Order: sequence, then C-alpha cells, then structure tokens
Amino acid sequence: MTAECAYIIQVGATTLEEAKEKFLEATRAENIEKYRKKEKRAKKNSFLFVTQEWLEFKKDKLNARTHKNYESYCQRYLYPVLRDMDISVVKTIDINGIMTKVEGRV
Repeated sequence: MTAECAYIIQVGATTLEEAKEKFLEATRAENIEKYRKKEKRAKKNSFLFVTQEWLEFKKDKLNARTHKNYESYCQRYLYPVLRDMDISVVKTIDINGIMTKVEGRV
C-alpha cells in the first residue's frame, strides 16, 4: 500500500469570485495542513486489516494481474460493506451476498 497525500478542501460563498478567494486562502502554505486527510488505521482484527495483510502475503505468489484484480475487487465491492467489521463475524455468506450482486465475471 502506498502512502498518498490527500486533502479535503471545501469552501462556500455566494459568488464564484468569493469562492475562489476562499479556496486560494485555504490552500496557502500556512493553512493547507488543516485540510490534510487523516489516514485511519485499521484495527488488527478488522476485515480491512486481514485482507490487506493477506494480499501483501500473496503479492509474490500470484500473477501480478490476478493480484491487482483481487485488490480492485476488495476496494470496489468488499471494503465498502465489510471494511471495519471484526473478521471473526464475517461469514462466507456475507461475501457471497456482495459478490452475487456484481455483474460480469468475478
């Protein structure tokens, strides 16, 4: 997993010019760090943590394309639903229920 730097900046105004000014003010060097997205660490027993650990373990054991597909499936389908769930409560039927709603070959 790569470390990415992301910012969440939202400003509002009644005119476009005022919004531009507020945005430029928010992105000044002395203000920008207030908007840095904080990376939430996954709990060690969460679905997210366990699957990321497994994907890292399998990285050199799988074809690169297969590995990338697995990561993509997790990001698009599994993490939005199961991300913070304790791995001990995730059942095969939960994953199957999510994946059966996915169209195409998965």
